Amino acid sequence: MKMKKMFLLAFVLLSVSASAQEKRGYYDAPYHRYEAEKATRTGGAALKGPNMDQSKIEAQASDMQYVELTSTGAAIEWTIEHDNCDGVTLRFTMPDKADGWKQNDPYATTPQYKRDNVFTGSLDIYVNGAKRSIYQYGKTSEKIPLSSYWMWQYFSGDQPADEPTGSYDFARFAFDEVHFILEGEPLKKGDVVRLENADGKYPYGVDFIEIEKVPEPIAQPANSLSVASYGKGRNAIDACFDACKKQGKDMYFPAGTYEYYVNEQYNIWMLSGASNIKITGAGMWYTNLHFPASKPSGGGIGGNRTGSNVEFCHMYLSSMLRSRFYQQAIYKGLMECWGNNAYIHDLWIEHFECGMWIGDYQNPIKTTKNARIAYCRIRNNLADGINLCQGTSNTTIEHCSFRGNGDDAIAMWNNSAFSAPDETNNIIQYNTVENNWRAAGIAIFGGDGHKILNNYVKDCYKGAGIRLNTDFDGYKFTNTRSIQFKNNTVTNCGTSWDCYGSKAKGQPAERGAVDFQGEIKNITFENTEICQSHRCAIQMVDGDKTNIKFINTKVNTVGLDGGDASRFTYPVDLGAGRVIYLNGSMKPTFDGLTVRNVTASNLVNFEESKIKNIVWVGTPVYETYTGDDCICQQDDDTAIREVKYFGKDYIISAADGEVEISGLEGGEQLAVYTVLGAQVTARKAVFETETFSNIPAGVYVVKVGNAAVKTIVE
Repeated sequence: MKMKKMFLLAFVLLSVSASAQEKRGYYDAPYHRYEAEKATRTGGAALKGPNMDQSKIEAQASDMQYVELTSTGAAIEWTIEHDNCDGVTLRFTMPDKADGWKQNDPYATTPQYKRDNVFTGSLDIYVNGAKRSIYQYGKTSEKIPLSSYWMWQYFSGDQPADEPTGSYDFARFAFDEVHFILEGEPLKKGDVVRLENADGKYPYGVDFIEIEKVPEPIAQPANSLSVASYGKGRNAIDACFDACKKQGKDMYFPAGTYEYYVNEQYNIWMLSGASNIKITGAGMWYTNLHFPASKPSGGGIGGNRTGSNVEFCHMYLSSMLRSRFYQQAIYKGLMECWGNNAYIHDLWIEHFECGMWIGDYQNPIKTTKNARIAYCRIRNNLADGINLCQGTSNTTIEHCSFRGNGDDAIAMWNNSAFSAPDETNNIIQYNTVENNWRAAGIAIFGGDGHKILNNYVKDCYKGAGIRLNTDFDGYKFTNTRSIQFKNNTVTNCGTSWDCYGSKAKGQPAERGAVDFQGEIKNITFENTEICQSHRCAIQMVDGDKTNIKFINTKVNTVGLDGGDASRFTYPVDLGAGRVIYLNGSMKPTFDGLTVRNVTASNLVNFEESKIKNIVWVGTPVYETYTGDDCICQQDDDTAIREVKYFGKDYIISAADGEVEISGLEGGEQLAVYTVLGAQVTARKAVFETETFSNIPAGVYVVKVGNAAVKTIVE
């Protein structure tokens, strides 16, 4: 048996990636995920999926599978592998209300529904067999309250409706989330957590839970005024904000729920006059800033377009909006221009039109410059996660989680409305994007000098993982000299039927996992991993593509959704997905391409095989791969990210379905994980050399204690 050997150096951090710059996604997120399909099922709980059929709920789940708790007594259980965790986030699905929460007058200033009266369902949670209560939104509850109020959008083509009336093609936004703090002792390693359908009202679905240690509340900072001194409603917030500006003090929201609402047309909190101020809560698990209105312009926070040095942080923002109002909601979590040097961080933004829409629409135009957006959770919004537009430049989005959003999760739209300048030098790095149900994970519509680095994009079942196109007004790629994509992973993305297509109606509308459309130039992709593409891995169509380079690209598996029709002009190209699909005038360069589970006949589309526009630097390398995991990876397993010192070296060998670890002393904890964090096997060392057998071929992470190294089993 010929073995590949690796040294596990105890004094060096060896995690899934070889160095810090190769980490991908929100790798330092504080939570640990437990997928439902990995749980023990009892009482009739049923696994749904995996399934790429867009008409199925499971197509919208993580890894396209979830567990349905069909009726009373159905439950799932996980054995916890992490200590001292008391915060829980649950991603779930449940049926919509029969009328889709239809409102008598969606434009009424007085909202028809309040947050406290929309929770019609619940699950029970147990730890080691004992029922636990939870703390959420300032209240203790004996159950986990669930609601479909913010969920479900009904699409005909690209246009969503809020209620399931009339005919529609697909229902999307099938999953939502709740988060809460467990009352009593925190979870510890070895505890068994159980979720049970106790009320039997609905067939609930569980996608996953995430657990974490909730930090202590942030105390009131020095030189600040507390909103609690003024009350809790809109008038109190406005009064405290005005006092802070006059006195030159920061603004503090203690733990609690604050509603920004009065019975009038507009309830957007405008930070007019804000400069050199910090507005902070006690933490995203403690301070809840809620906007109760459900009508257009009913909530959100607008920046000070002429301000500078505004810091906004440490809160959970939510609203009662449940409609885009035909793209006229004007109801973003954060919006408008934020001036110079804004620092926006540690926010949890959910249930708005968009998480953030950074751009000015007044004349004369003002632009956001040098902003930093970091450590935010932008989830379950009706449209974009964050859109940098209207000249926003020199701005960074980093270390954020985007999940369950209804348009591009992260976008840069260099529109020129009101003579806005073009956008330059924005950075998007170390973000995890998941489960978009419309458009793309990351969308770049032009500008210059942007860098998109070390992101992880997953499960965008209705569109591309990364897209560049010229569909929208503005400068587009006219002024583009260089835009760089480096160290990004895209998995389980792309489609044969985007929002403009329908399998049932025979209307193909393909999107590549990485998708180019229109006249685009001067783009470089380096160290890109693309796997499990539903149709094509890389697609370039409609217009010239000048100076497009792909350097060191890895592709694993294409054509998974079975689509074989095309909206393009070459009927001979009907068929399964390709690694590269070209349609138009372009000569992209591919320098270093590794392909797994794809034959040479499906490397490029038929027309490209005749025209040969691609400039090849080196010959593509083909590999056969039979493991369960693809080569793509997200470096987000906190269990293998910590630096530990062991004082000696270990040797890892792998081949022929075996992993061998030598140099052991006995008693060390050993484990083998998939690159996506699922434990394959584990035990404590007894001998100097230990061997794990019957490991399927694939890429794995081998751990000794908390030191880890990636290896390939053949």
